[in-house]
Amino acid sequence: MGSSAASAFDKLFGLKLDGNSLVEYAGYGEKASAGSVHYDNVAASVLGGFVIVKTNPLQVTRIDPPTNLRMCIAVPKLDVPKKKTKVSRGVIPKKIKLTDSILNLSNATTIVAGFMKKDPELIGNSIKDVIVEPARQHMIPGFVKVKQNALKAGALGVTISGAGPSVIAFSKSSADLKKISSAMSRGFASANTKCQTVICKPSKGAADKRK
Repeated sequence: MGSSAASAFDKLFGLKLDGNSLVEYAGYGEKASAGSVHYDNVAASVLGGFVIVKTNPLQVTRIDPPTNLRMCIAVPKLDVPKKKTKVSRGVIPKKIKLTDSILNLSNATTIVAGFMKKDPELIGNSIKDVIVEPARQHMIPGFVKVKQNALKAGALGVTISGAGPSVIAFSKSSADLKKISSAMSRGFASANTKCQTVICKPSKGAADKRK
């Protein structure tokens, strides 16, 4: 809501705000409607593509994704807590191993490199989280099977989308997406959970509509 409003406001009054300012004002809208600001969500909605968000001070970097990058998102039909993000953050361990931290950081930086090089395989192969995903997967019935099925069907990488419970798989082949979609559905079905799958590609963001 905040992202669309900020972009519409900018277009209406011809302010020609930069990306950082649009994200900041969209954050005010999210806080008013949802009670708190998650700049990673806001920045992605406003700017599209792949965004890196740094706070204090706010600094947003946008990278154009590979043109052949595609995603399949499986959304399980589950009762979600009202404060989903807070609940999901609550299960993340307060202390982590140095080796796990190093591995996650190396994977995160390699994902950035994958977007810079427009290399879907490098992106997918680097989507490996040894800290947050293991802590949250118990909140998603059938997650392990969903991930295994998607990878066997040709997905380059699979992980929990945001705070969950949606699961996202990455691919560079449109031909594989239907197989991946069916495989993820079967994974959730193994846990007696229905899901909806969405095949999509990276958005250009609300700000693109100003042009």
